[in-house]
Amino acid sequence: MLISCKRFRWILLPLALCAFAAGAAAQCRLVQSPPIPVTMMGWRPTIPAELDGHKTRLLVDTGAFFDTLSPAEAAQFNLPLSAAPYGAYITGGLGNLVPKIASVRSLSVGPLSFGAATFLVAANDLGNGISGVLGQNLYQVLDVEFDFANGVMRFYHATDCDQGSMAYWAKATGQSVSVVNLEERQPSNPHLLGTVRVNGHVIHAIFDTGAPTSLLSLAAARAVGVAPGSAGLVPVGTSGKLWSAPIDEIAIGDSEKIEHTHILVDDENFRFGFGVWMFIGADFFLSHRVYLSTSQSKLYFTYNGGRVFDLDPADAAQRGGQTADATTAPAHPTSPDADDLMRRGTAHADRLEFQQAIADLTQACNLAPRNAEYRYQRGIVYWRYGQPVPALQDFDAAVELDPGNFQARLWRAEIRLITQEGRTVQADTDPRIGLSSVDRPASKERPGPAGADPSAASKVAAGAADPKADLDTVDRQAPAEADMRLTLGRVYEDIGQYTRAIHQYDLWIANHGQDYRLAEAFTWRCGARVQANVDVDRALKDCNRAYDLMGVSFWSSKPRWPASWIAPLLCTRSLGDLRRGNIKGAIADDDAAIKLLPTDADAFYARGLAELREGLETPGQTDLAAARKLQPGIGDRYAGMGLAP
Repeated sequence: MLISCKRFRWILLPLALCAFAAGAAAQCRLVQSPPIPVTMMGWRPTIPAELDGHKTRLLVDTGAFFDTLSPAEAAQFNLPLSAAPYGAYITGGLGNLVPKIASVRSLSVGPLSFGAATFLVAANDLGNGISGVLGQNLYQVLDVEFDFANGVMRFYHATDCDQGSMAYWAKATGQSVSVVNLEERQPSNPHLLGTVRVNGHVIHAIFDTGAPTSLLSLAAARAVGVAPGSAGLVPVGTSGKLWSAPIDEIAIGDSEKIEHTHILVDDENFRFGFGVWMFIGADFFLSHRVYLSTSQSKLYFTYNGGRVFDLDPADAAQRGGQTADATTAPAHPTSPDADDLMRRGTAHADRLEFQQAIADLTQACNLAPRNAEYRYQRGIVYWRYGQPVPALQDFDAAVELDPGNFQARLWRAEIRLITQEGRTVQADTDPRIGLSSVDRPASKERPGPAGADPSAASKVAAGAADPKADLDTVDRQAPAEADMRLTLGRVYEDIGQYTRAIHQYDLWIANHGQDYRLAEAFTWRCGARVQANVDVDRALKDCNRAYDLMGVSFWSSKPRWPASWIAPLLCTRSLGDLRRGNIKGAIADDDAAIKLLPTDADAFYARGLAELREGLETPGQTDLAAARKLQPGIGDRYAGMGLAP
């Protein structure tokens, strides 16, 4: 995740390091911190933290210039806020945001204890219990080892280490070491910026652990010969702004070459910053063990084995979780305990190596059968691997062991809903589309992996408890500021509990006014009100606010958001206009929605209803027929809302 700023003074934290050394080069002394446990959560490396005694998780983000917290979490933890220095801002999805400053009396990260600490408050909520970001203000002072595949990171104080390789483990493992020279970092530009070669072209890249997947800008894609329209370029998702591009060779460092791979091309060049054409993301850090030498301004890394960039869920399903080639991977330095196994399992899952993930997590559960977190994490992996029956068993166990595990309750409720409705039981495992997709199971239909049980849905649905009980428990007990309120609203909406859904959206919007997902929340609250036929005028205001956030900005002729979002928003607004009697306005919105997304069954059905109200019988019936062809049974859903032809 790339965050930039202007005119902000650095605030550095003191760090107490354990006094034991590991030699890297002649006369070089490394004083190493205790290992900090890293858990991968949806292609995001996270670490446990305590802020004034409040337990939470922080994202390890080398692309963030400073430590940050979300406004909702700062409010939940009752942290005192003050104004940021004049001219400070954070660039995010809603533009330039002026942050606040949160002061923490005591900060702990894993086994390390800090004194007072300072966070910027203006970032988005990351979900999954992740409160904020551990950014570059710490990585710029100390050396860091990123060993995400084994679930750890370590800080080092290096003395007299200006020369020689810092990949101290490579000699024992016999691995080849590659080196990237980084550009000199400045307080105004602290990012890990180096050069790589893509199809022989030099590309400036940021090594960014906060980016779930590596990305190539559209400008870079054109330069290396894989622009949209090129042979082999495949759209990813429905945004029209993301493609998977075939690449002959990516050379990183002085010795590593990744041949015949694919990488994502992103049309949103503004994400990359001036002169930066590529992000090297968490997928790279998962497939390598990386040492950041601050004094040398270099990255040292060794290859763990397996795929680096080309993480295709469909291919992973066809391989049936086949063991990746890890012949050069280092062995665990010590016999792993249950927590090591859990973290290693989540790392395997984020590389789509589901069988290895389940094996590690099962060992963890056997070693610690009363640990609710291990069962919860294994349940997610089972679901992602298309096995809802054991997934639900694990979520049941997690809730029984820890009734306050709200995420397990939400997962359990949604899986029960999906399976009871007969939808295909396979979560969205694609890091290329929904980069935070594991926050909730995907409800869209997609094929399950090879070997999946086709009768799984009926097995889950048979005897399943009412999912609403889990939702009501989360509603009663979760903090009002909790990010999961947005998900909770969506699930209530799915089961027709519109009043409760609107309440969740109200709470979320009140506490997340600077979140980039604000447009989503306005869209969904508009939809809940329109479906319930309550406060339709307020619903239309929500739709208009969402469109202002999604639509064309004054500095660009392109909409900020993809057609796959704007078209459903326009269709939702058209239904509000239909209920208010503004038939011409409804038809105009549906016309625009169909132009953006010609396969949108809802837009055809809504336009057909409006045309019939206007007395346009032939075009109305034609549109209704087109909608039924695209989505059989669509009329039943609209009849349930009181909108029948």
